[in-house]
Amino acid sequence: MRLMLCVLVLSGMIVALFGCTEEKEIAVDDLYGLWEVVYAERNGHPAETVKGAQFDVRESGEMTTDITGKEVVGDFSFEEGNITHHTETEFVYAVRDIQQDTMHLHVEIKGLEFMLELAKQQKE
Repeated sequence: MRLMLCVLVLSGMIVALFGCTEEKEIAVDDLYGLWEVVYAERNGHPAETVKGAQFDVRESGEMTTDITGKEVVGDFSFEEGNITHHTETEFVYAVRDIQQDTMHLHVEIKGLEFMLELAKQQKE
């Protein structure tokens, strides 16, 4: 009887602990602004070459980035947590997390997997 009571109490605590976490739904409005890569990994290893790259996501539906080393401008769409940058080469950035001033993206570029941590910048 005592064992059964302990199991029920522990089960209730586990349900309460994990049941209270809510996934924040990301809105397109959360994306707008100038973002700079402050940390990046390429295939699980630090990638200093993309540090400092910028993403300018505008309310007009246009996005500019220099993540590939040259500035690329094109329209973007946002659906199911993915930013699709419509350029000559279409890039799909999966938004893993976004807060008021930080965003984490995942993208595959030329067969390489990138995890990007971005910080929101003030536009001049």
